[in-house]
Amino acid sequence: MNLMHYLMLPIALLSAPAVAATYKCQDAAGKIIYQQTPCPNTHQEQDLHIRDTTPSAPSTGLRPDEVELYKNIKQRERFNLLIRRGKIVLGMSKSDVRRSWGDPTDINRTIRESGTHEQWVYRGRGVDTQYVHFDADVVTSIGD
Repeated sequence: MNLMHYLMLPIALLSAPAVAATYKCQDAAGKIIYQQTPCPNTHQEQDLHIRDTTPSAPSTGLRPDEVELYKNIKQRERFNLLIRRGKIVLGMSKSDVRRSWGDPTDINRTIRESGTHEQWVYRGRGVDTQYVHFDADVVTSIGD
């Protein structure tokens, strides 16, 4: 990166944030699940607008590959902070979840045409049983 890119970075950090779609779903039994896809018709839905503060290419003056690298670095920093606090969030990898919560009590796998879906089950964490769902090694929903 040249000097201009470093000078543009503070401006990029002040640019308007985007909004990522995250849905808070509640099933008939009252259990809460956070996921990136809309809730099934059988669930109560609340659309959560989570601010994404990473810069976009037009506002930074950075090349798209440089913006992507910056986003990855910021996301990794955020994930590492959450892991140190024992938290997990959508978008984390299996490795991130293991670092944060340890090994799951059980792992349930479903093989589909679109790929393998995994449900990790955590029991005995001081709360009810918790479930973490993965598609392609990425957390797609968390529920109890």
